[in-house]
Amino acid sequence: MLQTEDNITHPGIIQQIGEKTISVLIVSKSACNSCDAKKSCVASEMEEKIIEVPKTVGKEFKIGEQVTVSMNQKTGNWAVAIGYLFPFIVLISSLILFMKAGMNEGLAGLSGLALLGLYYIILYLFNKSISKKFQFFIH
Repeated sequence: MLQTEDNITHPGIIQQIGEKTISVLIVSKSACNSCDAKKSCVASEMEEKIIEVPKTVGKEFKIGEQVTVSMNQKTGNWAVAIGYLFPFIVLISSLILFMKAGMNEGLAGLSGLALLGLYYIILYLFNKSISKKFQFFIH
């Protein structure tokens, strides 16, 4: 992953070309992936992801072509907040509130997990409108 001032970019390979979208395979690498000891370290990880990128009018691509995929930095920050920060806040604040209300720890934990599940159900229900805001572009 490269990060410019305004964009986050990933190198990728086109896997499939549809009518309106292009499927691009990107490889997410952990920060320590370039370390020499990565073969014996459990912290190094690589994960392949396929992302859907809207077709750009006037540009032609081929399956197997190497491309650079980018997303606006601010949009990427919102994606991280929605995926990691907000769920953390929901879980921790619900635990604190339920325990202050007099629930025992086990029941407070289960209730916090139930609220976290509700958070993810709401995200799922609004998936289409959210995904329109978090779009990648091929350069």
